Amino acid sequence: MTELTIIFEAVWASGIKIERAVGEAENPLAQLCLTVLREQKQQIERMLPKLADEKAALSEFKQEISIVYHDDELIDSYFRSWLRHLKWSDDPFQAEAERLLAVLADMKSRLKQAAGLLEELNGYDAVKYVIPSFYLPILR
Repeated sequence: MTELTIIFEAVWASGIKIERAVGEAENPLAQLCLTVLREQKQQIERMLPKLADEKAALSEFKQEISIVYHDDELIDSYFRSWLRHLKWSDDPFQAEAERLLAVLADMKSRLKQAAGLLEELNGYDAVKYVIPSFYLPILR
C-alpha cells in the first residue's frame, strides 16, 4: 500500500497549500471550502497509518476514504463558487485563486489514480459504494 500512501500524502500536502493560500478569508464560501478541506486533511491523517500497513484491508479505512472523496467534491464546488465571486467583485485575490485551481486539479488527478489502485487491489464490487463512480476508471 506504499503507493497509496505516497498519493494520499501528496493530496494532504496540496490541501496544506490551499489552506495556507486561502488563509482565514472572510468570505463564507471560502470558509466553507476551508472547513471541508480541514476535514479532508483530518481523514487523510487518520488513514495514513492504516495505509502504511501493507496487510490493511479496505474495510479498516473505508469510512475515511469515503469522506476524503466526498469532501473533494464539496471543496471543488465551494472553491469554484468562491472563485466566481472573486471574478464578479474584481477581488485582487482572484489571480492567486486561479493559480490554486491547478492544485485542485492535481488533487483530483491523484484521487482518481488512488481510486484506480484501490479498485485494482480490492475489486470493483468492494469500492463501488465507497468511492464515487466518477473517480473510478471507466474501462473494466
